[in-house]
Formats: sequence, structure tokens, C-alpha cells
Amino acid sequence: RMGQRSGDWRGIGRKWNSYNEEQWLKLCVWASMRNQTLLRTVAGMTLYHQALDCHHTVQGNRECLLGRDEVWDPAACFTCLIAMQQYAYFNATQLEHTEWMFKMFPSSMKVAFIDSEDKGAQGDTDNVHAGQ
Repeated sequence: RMGQRSGDWRGIGRKWNSYNEEQWLKLCVWASMRNQTLLRTVAGMTLYHQALDCHHTVQGNRECLLGRDEVWDPAACFTCLIAMQQYAYFNATQLEHTEWMFKMFPSSMKVAFIDSEDKGAQGDTDNVHAGQ
């Protein structure tokens, strides 16, 4: 199926060493979308961002101050907010994938992350769980 979308995929098949960086990136995105991971969820949710922009283009009230083209921002109406509790513990690959998602959805995706720190000396007496 990848060969149908891009002619440079034909004939490579399972010759994994023949793939270049761009092809590996496309393959990783395709695999992520197939496995219903966070990327697929965010990609679907951010379509609403595009729909709002399209709706504004077709039916927007340009007489309203916020409806003027130079002011209109669909992110003011909708933003996909993701909670990443494990962000502090991501390895280099996970951080790279997260950064790639920021580039893929620059104005429609935001991440909520509460900074973490190791439990202090009073952690046991404060009943902080060992895994926190």
C-alpha cells in the first residue's frame, strides 16, 4: 500500500537496509496510525481544528472583531490537550516522537505536564508512595 502512494517505495519490500530516513519516518507514522496509538487519536481530534477553519472560511462573520481574517485563530475555539504524566521519564526516542508531533500539529496540540521531582526525606512520613 505504501508503494501506491509513493513511487519510490516499489521494489524495496523487506530490504530494510534500503530505506532512507524519510521513508523510515513515513513508515513509523503509518505503523503508529495502524496501531491506534496517541498519534492516531491526536490526528483525528485535530481534524476538528481544520473543520473550524473551513467553517470560518465559508460562513465566518467578518463584521465581528474576532471573525476578521487577520484575527481569526481556530486554536482560540479548540485545542487538543494531552496529559503526559510520564514525560519526565521519556527516553531519547520518545522525546523525538513527541517533538515530531509538535511539528505535525503546531497550532492545534498542547501538552499538559506537571513537573516531577523525587520524594524528599519526609516522603515516608508524608505517606508518599515509593513509586512516586
